[in-house]
Amino acid sequence: SISVFAVCEHCRSMVVRKDYNLETFGQMAELPQDLSPLQIGTRGYFDGKAFTLIGRLRMHYGEGSWTEWCADFGSEKIGWVAEAMGFFMVSFEQSAPELAKMNPEVRQGARIKIAGESWLVADIKNAKCIAAEGELPHVAPPGWERTGIDLVGDRGQFGSIDITSEGIAFFSG
Repeated sequence: SISVFAVCEHCRSMVVRKDYNLETFGQMAELPQDLSPLQIGTRGYFDGKAFTLIGRLRMHYGEGSWTEWCADFGSEKIGWVAEAMGFFMVSFEQSAPELAKMNPEVRQGARIKIAGESWLVADIKNAKCIAAEGELPHVAPPGWERTGIDLVGDRGQFGSIDITSEGIAFFSG
């Protein structure tokens, strides 16, 4: 019930769910094996709550790439496990109506206020999806683009603002 986009593990077809209808639109390249200890089906616990990894995105920018895992926490709650440079960050989408008024020219090193917290803009990257697998809550074919603004909170929390053609979203954890 949470998946909108899936890649068939057998034929690599990309499938999009629209209400009760399914549509296919091409095939996804297979992601090469990497050194990650994570894989689709991996189960774990975060903050005392069980999750299962159900999908993954491989994102690329000019200087490298990273992996994001879609985690099903049950009861239609989705989280994301980002994996970059040997670190794992778990985050969840949060309500942040103030993003509609955010300065589009925000720069690295700036301080911004979101959801009642002060955040340092640590990094800004324009990235493209190389490939995806499993189930995802949004459509992400190869070439899907996203600007990610990584944030660090005053108490060590991780945040991210994701800007796509579909809109803007805030994740923290």
